[in-house]
Amino acid sequence: MAKTITDSQMIGAHGEAFVNERANAMGFMFTLHGSLDAGIDGFLEIRDTETGHATGQLIAVQVKAKTGGPYQRETDSGFEYLMKEDDLAYWRGSNLPVIIVLVHLDRETAYWKNIDEGEGPDRRRLYIDKTGDLFDTSAREALSDLCVAKSSFGTYFPPSNSGERGHLNMLEVVLPERIFLAASLFKDGRDALVELLEHEDRPPSDWVVRGRQFISFRDPREGALSHIVDVGTVEEFSTEEIAFPDNESDEHVFINLLRRTLGSQFE
Repeated sequence: MAKTITDSQMIGAHGEAFVNERANAMGFMFTLHGSLDAGIDGFLEIRDTETGHATGQLIAVQVKAKTGGPYQRETDSGFEYLMKEDDLAYWRGSNLPVIIVLVHLDRETAYWKNIDEGEGPDRRRLYIDKTGDLFDTSAREALSDLCVAKSSFGTYFPPSNSGERGHLNMLEVVLPERIFLAASLFKDGRDALVELLEHEDRPPSDWVVRGRQFISFRDPREGALSHIVDVGTVEEFSTEEIAFPDNESDEHVFINLLRRTLGSQFE
């Protein structure tokens, strides 16, 4: 019998080549895992686009490619992707951040999402924003921000388009006594920032919005932040209740809040 290569294999290979091309356009490197993989197709290495220095900071990538037809619950603005239970369990065990890149070969489009952003009771459902989640040069900084070592509480990685910086590695962080949570009017921080810039040229940056939830040490009922939250849902908590969550995804949110707050203070 003649050996055959299935259409599915061809589509998968084409999708991986498409991701490699987009990664190179960002100034990053994409390396395939190899013929034996259990759910991670390759690794994206972050590279400083100003200096050309490879950083050794890696993101695990699973490529899902298709040729025709719409995505699940697709609209003009976005669609949904449902992760498999066994895939999600495997990815959550990784010591690297893991993203899914969804490639539509006929449309020549690619979108990406961090697997930790899953919603729903089992956190398997990803919502893809066709504008905010494009896998192209606009994603460069967001991908760089994912490179926080999962084994440590907040390893810092500088923006990839920056020059040389000095790093102060001995710093006492004193947590504020109070922290504020609220329902956000926006799905994520990118959309919220667009709204803030309509009201203030230099809005505060010491806040995080993820999954339509706002968190900050700053009271959002005062100033420009009131435009991105449902003011009636604002709740104030002791920081100790929030700072050390059991859920890994929530821990990453708090790490991101600390990073943004310290960055705002050092400015």
